[in-house]
Amino acid sequence: MTGGIDAAFVREALRRRHPAQEYALFFEVADATGARHTRWADAIAMSLWPSRGLVLHGFEIKVTRHDWLRELENPAKAEAIARRCDFWWVAAPAGVLHEDELPATWGHQRVHPDGL
Repeated sequence: MTGGIDAAFVREALRRRHPAQEYALFFEVADATGARHTRWADAIAMSLWPSRGLVLHGFEIKVTRHDWLRELENPAKAEAIARRCDFWWVAAPAGVLHEDELPATWGHQRVHPDGL
């Protein structure tokens, strides 16, 4: 945990950033149904307004440097779900990752003590 920001805090920040009237937000989303799933996204936000563009955002939540470094050992594991998303993000507080470490198709949503 970095600066008092834990995974529950990040999930709440994602809820505020993706409000129910504009997005359907789900946590712990598997890459398949039933027993066929092998990977999970920490969160998925699906936009609900066609006039604003229908997009799917996928998130990995990382709150420690150690957890992020483990993710970097095998970033391809996220592809099972990331390939189905329009955007793939790491939601993490400052100090967990360095921007130059992000895989080319990933973005970073920095979590601050007051939210995203």
